[in-house]
Amino acid sequence: PGKWEKRGALRQRDMPEVAATPVDELLGRLGRRHEERHLRELGEATDLSNRKNEERERETLESIRSSERLIYQGRFRSVIEINGEVCDVVGEPDFLLRSGNGYVIRDAKLSFHIDEQGPHEILRQIEIYGFLFERSVGEAPLALESYSGVGAVVRFPYLVLTPAIEFFSTFRRMR
Repeated sequence: PGKWEKRGALRQRDMPEVAATPVDELLGRLGRRHEERHLRELGEATDLSNRKNEERERETLESIRSSERLIYQGRFRSVIEINGEVCDVVGEPDFLLRSGNGYVIRDAKLSFHIDEQGPHEILRQIEIYGFLFERSVGEAPLALESYSGVGAVVRFPYLVLTPAIEFFSTFRRMR
C-alpha cells in the first residue's frame, strides 16, 4: 500500500483522504532518498521492502529469530483494545539493528531537530514500533532511535507505552 492508503488516523475520524500534492510527492522522494542513503551507510541488510504485508510480518519475525544483523522495512501487527474498541495496529520501522542480545529500532526522518521535546509524533510513532516489537517478539527493544535529516542518530529509551497509546487513542476519541 502507498502512503496515502495508510492514513489510518484520517479513516478513524471519518475524514476523507486527499490526493498527494506536488509538495507531498517531493517530501516522499526526499524521505526515501534519506532512508536509502542511511541504508547504504549501514551496509548489507535483510531487505523486506518488496514483500507483501503478511509476508513482511512473517519474515520480520523469522529474521529476528535468526539474529539477522540488519532488517530493513520490517513489519509488525498486533490487535489491541483502545478505549473499549478493538484496533488492528501496524508498524513498519525502517531499520531493526541487532545489538548484543537484542534489537534497536531506528526510523529515518527528515526533521532536523528530534528530541523528547518534539516533534512528539515522531517519538510516539517510534514508541508504537517498540510496543509492537515487544508484543510480537516477546521482549522489549534495547532502544528506540531516529536518524534525523542532518544525519544524527537520536536515541530514546524504551520505557513505557503509555504516551504512545494515549497519543494514538486521541484519534479514536476525535471521531
